[in-house]
Amino acid sequence: MLHLFRKELVSATALLMCVSLSFDISAQNPGLIDFERSRYGTAGVFDYTEDTDLTITASATGLLRFPGSYTIKQGTTLRELFAYTGGPIIREKDNRTRRTIYVVLSRPLASGETQVVFEQEMQETIQPLTSDMPLADGDVLSVFIETRELFRWQNAFTAVSTSASVITLIVTLFRR
Repeated sequence: MLHLFRKELVSATALLMCVSLSFDISAQNPGLIDFERSRYGTAGVFDYTEDTDLTITASATGLLRFPGSYTIKQGTTLRELFAYTGGPIIREKDNRTRRTIYVVLSRPLASGETQVVFEQEMQETIQPLTSDMPLADGDVLSVFIETRELFRWQNAFTAVSTSASVITLIVTLFRR
């Protein structure tokens, strides 16, 4: 499932960063889904460096507490950037849904394309990242959540009763 989102995710990430730095997405487009906006407003510009540091710029987008553009020391790891972003925004879990948290790190190539260099799926809860790779200039960290409704007997009863009604209607029409 994750592989289907890669191309759309990378292009949506670039677009989201440009748009969200310009104005408050939440106020302008209240109908956008959570992947396209943060509950806490627009993306920000963050600087975690000192004057003497060699720096790179990385972006973080998706359902993060602090999405935005990060100026960080060269050699900063993926785990550190994930910590700077405050982690994903997780809503309260109910017993009727199952959620998967996707963390994707993509890197721009010289050809202008992007390559996914890290991806991790987390079931239900936030888990430690399995990679501590150093970041490169232009890396994009994307976090999104897929929520699936679990099977409920109520859904089965609705389907059975609808089917029974249709069969009764067909039988009634053909008897005449």
